[in-house]
Amino acid sequence: MINQYRIQNTFKRHTLKKLLLIKTLQEQNTTQRDLTKYKINLIVYPSIDSKSQRLEQSYFHIPNIQPHQFKQYIISLNQIINLSNIINQEEFKQSKIQGVTKTICKLKQSTHQNVQISKKIILPILSISRPISTVIKSSVELKLALQCPQERCLGSLCENPCTYNYKVCRVDQKHDLFIFSLQQYDRHQYTKQQICQIIKNMNDQYSQQALECVEQRFKILDNFQQQTLISDNELIEFEQSLHKYPFQCTLQNVNSNNSSLSFRIINQKFLDLMGITKDMMFDHLNETQALPTIFNHDGSLKNWCELAQYSVEGREFFDYYLNTYEGSQFRSKVQQKQIFKSSPLDPNQIIFIEFRIIHADPKLLSNLCNSTRILKNHADYFNLKNSDIILNQFKQSTKYLDAKNYKITKPCGYKIIDQNLKP
Repeated sequence: MINQYRIQNTFKRHTLKKLLLIKTLQEQNTTQRDLTKYKINLIVYPSIDSKSQRLEQSYFHIPNIQPHQFKQYIISLNQIINLSNIINQEEFKQSKIQGVTKTICKLKQSTHQNVQISKKIILPILSISRPISTVIKSSVELKLALQCPQERCLGSLCENPCTYNYKVCRVDQKHDLFIFSLQQYDRHQYTKQQICQIIKNMNDQYSQQALECVEQRFKILDNFQQQTLISDNELIEFEQSLHKYPFQCTLQNVNSNNSSLSFRIINQKFLDLMGITKDMMFDHLNETQALPTIFNHDGSLKNWCELAQYSVEGREFFDYYLNTYEGSQFRSKVQQKQIFKSSPLDPNQIIFIEFRIIHADPKLLSNLCNSTRILKNHADYFNLKNSDIILNQFKQSTKYLDAKNYKITKPCGYKIIDQNLKP
């Protein structure tokens, strides 16, 4: 911005000088033909400080100015340049560029002593908005995104569809359960016809299947009152059987007008299976307002259609490739349990609860839920290499003991050696 003002001032000085030259030529009875041939070379400096860059020139013809009109033309030119300065200043104020000052000190060489000179310059700081998924919001919860930005992924774990159109407004932990309260964003809502048209315009080989899933999903608004409701005791009995498995659960309120998510629940075993700690999840949530998922929601219609089809059909078991934080995938059997329960707040509304329980191979599950693996991912996420966490892990693996007799911050210590070993 400083360079821009300097360029404008330079342009003003050079223009006025050359207009004075034109006036002199006019007073000397120079022909109009010679004046037309005379061009002003407006030098536009790409950068004040970079002398190595080539200069660009733009030429324009001087208008037909009579000697008695020259003074008025100069006044008009000054008004135009001043107005341009005012507009540029207003644009600078209204932009999202913040200015900070930085002091630059230089030593000026003098005959007897060095004199320190300080001056302040303005450094622009660009405020870049955080990117979000290109999602589809409608009166029915579709959990559909057209793309999944890498910035909203936790390692190789994609963003959970629960945070496409919702923000986490509260987190509760009860024993090994993490309960996320969701609040819907105030965004533009697409109609079913608009969503179908967007899918058709994608010209994807799975567009037809996606259209069928959308149609079936919207039927929940018409037949939600026909669903069989379970009691609270039946729900508690089912929940008690889940503690030995990794699982996730979503709750959404359904009525005749719309369906919207209210809660998402996961347990600690589900975090271990993904290879992350709760600190990693909370830090990522704070930075991106996104939750991770073990399912492959990568923004493609193929993967969305597959999971959406399992949901609308109410399939009880299906096989699926699941993701991990490190980027590896493993195939596992997934149990899907859909439960409908009456709402205690609204008699004209029901609660749709959908569980997905992971039935992985016991040996594979033991390897994935290994604490060493999770600790390594934790250190990788927080960039804690060579830190106390890694040091403690080293102490445990080598049976390293601190020398307590020495009052220093980093004692030497020793390693226990099996005395029964013969030399």
